[in-house]
Amino acid sequence: PSGLAHYPGTGFGDRLKDTFLVCDFGGQAGNSGVRSFRLEAEGAFYKLADQSDLIWNMRATDVAFGPDGAIYVSDWAGEWDGSGKGRVYRVTDPQHRDTKRVKQTEQTLQSDWSSLGTEVLRDHLGHSDRRVRLEAQWQLARRGQVDALLQMALDVQAGQLKRLHAIWGADQIARLDQEARGPILEALRPLLSDERATIRAAIAKVA
Repeated sequence: PSGLAHYPGTGFGDRLKDTFLVCDFGGQAGNSGVRSFRLEAEGAFYKLADQSDLIWNMRATDVAFGPDGAIYVSDWAGEWDGSGKGRVYRVTDPQHRDTKRVKQTEQTLQSDWSSLGTEVLRDHLGHSDRRVRLEAQWQLARRGQVDALLQMALDVQAGQLKRLHAIWGADQIARLDQEARGPILEALRPLLSDERATIRAAIAKVA
């Protein structure tokens, strides 16, 4: 495989939820393309849940999701020695590509993140698109917003995604700021006994 991507959450509804895309380049178009697969938790590990030939009959060399919710696939367009040519395909879901959710996500990803307030960024930690969540997390970490991140991480009423990204953001600050490290770890310590296993695992990794 020469290309790997994970569905960020926008553009294809729940059809590709928790799905990975991987390029399988076999030289010939007939045995090449983009496969999809999902994993399911099995104890502390994972097992293959399902797989399919999502986009086939093309010499796919890389795959990525654009901010517009589309899948972009590069095509080698030749045999092993190459032809000096290539293609880029844009794949969309007609049921979702023009939805308000897709348009808003695209605008958010292209916005000036440095101008967004702390509360807006905290709210984005629970966004349906992983790219928005990560950008909000990184922005809060860059600003050193320890209190805002810890408050979200410790809020048992908040959604799991918000809490996880808040934990990861606080961890980013702790790794870079030696003075803040001790207080952050002490504040997160109670979450080692959180009722959610995913939260406990995240805190154990931080510790």
